[in-house]
Amino acid sequence: MNRSLATLACLGALGLGAPAWASDDQTLLETIERLRTDERWQSRSEAAMQLGRSFDIRARRPLVRALEDSHYGVRAAAIRALVSLGDVRAVPSLLDALSDDEPFVRAEARRALDQFEPSAERPFLVHALRHHPDPRARMAAAERLAAHLDPDNEEALLEATAEPDEVGRYATSVLLGLPTAKALGIFQFGLRHVDYRVQIASAQSLAILDLPEAAAPIIELLDAQIPDVTIAAARAIRDLGHHVDEPLYLVLARRSKDRLERVRALKVVGALGGDEASKLLLNAVDDPDVMVRGAAVSGLGMMRELKAIPKLTEMKKHEENARIRSLVRLTLASLIRSQEESTARP
Repeated sequence: MNRSLATLACLGALGLGAPAWASDDQTLLETIERLRTDERWQSRSEAAMQLGRSFDIRARRPLVRALEDSHYGVRAAAIRALVSLGDVRAVPSLLDALSDDEPFVRAEARRALDQFEPSAERPFLVHALRHHPDPRARMAAAERLAAHLDPDNEEALLEATAEPDEVGRYATSVLLGLPTAKALGIFQFGLRHVDYRVQIASAQSLAILDLPEAAAPIIELLDAQIPDVTIAAARAIRDLGHHVDEPLYLVLARRSKDRLERVRALKVVGALGGDEASKLLLNAVDDPDVMVRGAAVSGLGMMRELKAIPKLTEMKKHEENARIRSLVRLTLASLIRSQEESTARP
C-alpha cells in the first residue's frame, strides 16, 4: 500500500522512518518470510539488510524479532538494519541487545544507539535507566543521557544516583563533574526529592563538593522522618563541620528561647560530635520539654554516644516519654549494637 509524500515526510520528521516510498508489498512480505524461515544465516542476514534499506516502518517488528535469531551475524545485521530504518521505537530493543551473549552484537547495539536523535530517544533512555533489569543497558542509557546534558537529562541522572551500583556511581560522577555552581544547585534540589535515596545520595555528594553553601540545606534534612536520611545528613554535616559555626550552635542548644531553634541546634551539635556536645546532650535528655528531649536523643544517636545507654534505658520506662518512646527505643537499640560491635573487635 503506497503512502503519500506528505505522510512519509511527517514520519521522517518524527524519527519513525526516512521520507521515502514504501517498498512493494509482495517483495516486503517475501523478504520478511526469508528473514524468518530461511535455513541459511547468510540469506537471513541479507534479508535483514534489505528490510533496512526499504525505509518501510512495517519492517521494524520483523527486524526486532530477528534480534532473537540463533546466529549472531543475523542479530548484528538486524541491528544495522534498524538503524537504517530510522525508527526510534527500536531503541528499547537495541538496549535489550546489550545483554546479548555475543560481544560483537553488543558492540553493534551500542554503536546503533548513537545514531538516533538524542531528544527523540530520551523517553526510552530514561525508562531504561529507571527500570531495565540489566545494568549494561542502564549504563548505556546513562552514558547516552550524559553525552547530551540538559535539565531533563540531569534530572534523570540525579534519580539514578539513588542506585547503589556502578550506574549510580557513574551518574553521581557525571553530576559532580559539572561546573561547581551547577552541581551545587542539582544536589540541593536532590535534598528535596521525593525518593529518600536521592536525598541520601545528594547529601553525600554535597559533602564531597565541600562548599559553605551546602551546610544549611543539609542541616534542614536532620528533621527528616526516615532514619537513613538523618544518618546521611549527620555524616555530611560532620564532613562539612569546618563550614558550620559550631560555637553558635552550642550556645543555641543551651540557651535559645525559641523551642524549634533549640531543637535544631541540638541535632546539629549531635551531628558535629565532640566531648562538649556529649555533655550538653546527656543533660538535655532530662529537659522538661519533650521535644528537646527527643532532639537530644536524636543527637546522641547521631554521635553514637555509648554513655547514653543507661539514660535511654531508664527513659523508655517513663510515661512522660510516651511521644518519643519509639525514637528512644530505636536509638537505644542502635547504640547497643554499636557497643556489641566495638566489644567484638579484636
